[in-house]
Amino acid sequence: MHELLVNFPFVNVIYFLVAATLLKSAFSRVMQHVEKKENKSLIEKFDHIHAILAFHMEASYETIHKDNILIYSLEGVKPKEEDIDNLTKEFVKLTMKLAGPNMLGLFEDLYGDDETLFFVMMDYFTRRFEDDEIRASAIDDIQEGEDI
Repeated sequence: MHELLVNFPFVNVIYFLVAATLLKSAFSRVMQHVEKKENKSLIEKFDHIHAILAFHMEASYETIHKDNILIYSLEGVKPKEEDIDNLTKEFVKLTMKLAGPNMLGLFEDLYGDDETLFFVMMDYFTRRFEDDEIRASAIDDIQEGEDI
């Protein structure tokens, strides 16, 4: 056994480790290049991809509005913060379901991760909801003869 250890070419192990390190480095650089190209492609197509997301968010908002928000407007009651949070979550779930898993993956790639994508969707819902509230209060003010 001692004779085998003495005659073992340790230089070959070093060559192997150097070659493996170089291959790993080259593979890493190629993958970075591919990822940069994919990101650039997504950015170039941002308007088209975001238009698809906006379409799904609009459809979701209309459904949520018709089924859940309109009742508050008709009764003249402002929803509780807890209700708004639940409606926002329901909106995000419905948007994701309408978009489907393939488009959802594309949206996540565009925005970087699902957390950022969800933030974009929640922000859309919040803005639309606030715009509806502002519009409703402006209509009430006009009907009561007050200045806006």
